[in-house]
Amino acid sequence: SPAAGRAGAATPVSAGVPAAGDTKMASMDAKDDPSHAKPALPLLLAPAALYLFSVSLLFPVFPSLLKFALPAGVPERGAETTALYGLLQQIKAVLDLFTLPVLGRVSDYVGRKPVTLWCLVLALLQLLLITPPSRTGAAPETYHACLVASRVLGGMSDGVLVLLFASLTDVADGAALPVLFGRVGLVFGCAFTLGPLTAALLLARSGEVAVLLLSACCTLLALLLYAGTRTETLLAARRSRLPTSLTAQFLLYFSPVYQLQQVWANPLLREYLFAFLLHEAAELFCRTSASLRLWPHLGRTFVAPRPRLHLGRT
Repeated sequence: SPAAGRAGAATPVSAGVPAAGDTKMASMDAKDDPSHAKPALPLLLAPAALYLFSVSLLFPVFPSLLKFALPAGVPERGAETTALYGLLQQIKAVLDLFTLPVLGRVSDYVGRKPVTLWCLVLALLQLLLITPPSRTGAAPETYHACLVASRVLGGMSDGVLVLLFASLTDVADGAALPVLFGRVGLVFGCAFTLGPLTAALLLARSGEVAVLLLSACCTLLALLLYAGTRTETLLAARRSRLPTSLTAQFLLYFSPVYQLQQVWANPLLREYLFAFLLHEAAELFCRTSASLRLWPHLGRTFVAPRPRLHLGRT
């Protein structure tokens, strides 16, 4: 009949054009679809490789920056410089211990990408703080404070590596994880081999500023590459929900003790936590014992010539 013909003709049109509510649900399903949100592996490894290369560039240049933090008359190669270097590295190790669990937990709630971008911004600020006084005209005491602040930011920016492994866990299943971690190990090896070699050549030819500039360019490129590509691996549907209590939110974001307690409740994570704490404790013990043996030399050098300069400020 004509009515049936009209109904039959209208059926394909209505089936092909979904309603507004159906379109919204389809877009939400596409957003939460794991195959839709998985980024390509090079998009994850390229920023990580640039960041690792920029970090490895600082290995040869950082000890040479200590001479700018020493008062006049103090030898550049001596017990005082060794003690200062040990104390600065100890600050970074302590920050790693207390901030990495917090950064990883926060990324479970807000996503991997925002926290990674925050860590890369902190890495850039760290490089700005350790700019040599030949460019800034800072006094030795001021530059010493800048070195301490840079170590604090350096400990907080190490979350990039933790979030890289978390991102790989998000996009890969259990069978593919060993292969992906092997590729990450290859990136580590290449970056930590080429970085110090490049820094040593630049340090001999152009000085500390050239090395810091190259490191800043690599970090900035990693930041732009990570921000401009689709690198979020934790879907909105898989993220943890924020607690409604303000006290619970404070404990979530700012209490590393609370995060360690949550990790301790998981038997599998407890084994990794024990190994991590053992490594950090051994590293802190070695650096602290070396620093304590050199405290008298450091005190005589910094305090004796300047009675108003307290050892705590040093």
